[in-house]
Amino acid sequence: MDEGIVSASQLAFASTGAFVTYVAACALSGVLLGQGRWRASLLMCLLTGSGGCLVLASATTAWVFLTGAAVAGAAAGFASGAIAYRITRDTPAHIEPRAQAVANAGTGAGVALATALIMLPGGWRTLFTAAAVLAILSVLGFLALTRETTRPDTPTQGSETPGRVAALALPVALTMLMGFGSSVFWTFGRSTAEDAASLDEGASLLFWGAIGAAGVVGALSGDLSARFGTRTSWSVSSLLLGASIAGLPFATGLPMAAACGCVFGAVYVIACGLTIELARQAWPHAMGTGTAILFATIAVGQGAGGGVSGLLLDVIGITGLFTVGGALTALGAGLVWLLPARTSRPPEERDAHTRSRHRRRPGDGVVCALAGGEGTP
Repeated sequence: MDEGIVSASQLAFASTGAFVTYVAACALSGVLLGQGRWRASLLMCLLTGSGGCLVLASATTAWVFLTGAAVAGAAAGFASGAIAYRITRDTPAHIEPRAQAVANAGTGAGVALATALIMLPGGWRTLFTAAAVLAILSVLGFLALTRETTRPDTPTQGSETPGRVAALALPVALTMLMGFGSSVFWTFGRSTAEDAASLDEGASLLFWGAIGAAGVVGALSGDLSARFGTRTSWSVSSLLLGASIAGLPFATGLPMAAACGCVFGAVYVIACGLTIELARQAWPHAMGTGTAILFATIAVGQGAGGGVSGLLLDVIGITGLFTVGGALTALGAGLVWLLPARTSRPPEERDAHTRSRHRRRPGDGVVCALAGGEGTP
């Protein structure tokens, strides 16, 4: 990083701090959502996101920078489950999976926007200042536009009712495996692309931004799950994600490196969208809490994978690390078939789904437009 405020090793500590606070925020958000306090979770997102980014933007010492990173890291943990919780209650049943996927795909657009902002005058300080402003505007906008209604097929007006812990065991294993296997790409992907494809600094930055831009394709995850089923969608996504990870060290030119990066970015966000579907099927009456838990386990897998990758780098080399990471990610393609098939909707959800298709409520047209259309059952 320029200005010499933090070293490379201190940046690793910043990443670790953000990871720890993200997981803690997911856990706290799950508790708040279990009590129906989704607004409190989003307000915590606003405070940590804007406050942490402003601290980062104004940092003049390493300790201030590390503190800002830890605070800002919690924001996504407070946001993920709360947004899923609210969309479940506000969106007509026949477009809700698509709406969840569109909201989740915003992370890809965020990475692409961050890449563009860091190239402006001021560099990373401009980036974090803009991020603080966007955190405030996005949370306040979401709170202002959210309707305090509850869809007929949601079980309660407020609190959630978690299901059996055993029902969440396999989804936790799947998300941990995805996080662990993909961690090598997030940790060493940019430097590996630079070496394999002989990219200069500017080209490698654009490569990283392309990963985020491709993540917008993740908006399709809801439609994929509805059309092909969660198990098939997760299985194919795991194979593609594993192939993109294992293939990066062999990308000898910019086109190949860009292809691996774009496939990785798109499929990773699709898998995160499918994670919401895993939470829905495991805990249908506590989807927000389930989503928070599963997103936390992705982060735990990434943290563990990053640590193991660092230990094994000198033992098996960078190509070996990417090969192992790709193989572990691809294991999810088989493991997901241990999930029970969801052959039909519960009767009360099926009836509510039919009603929602034939009854218009104020704001439904806006929600449909934002979600990209009406979709199919």
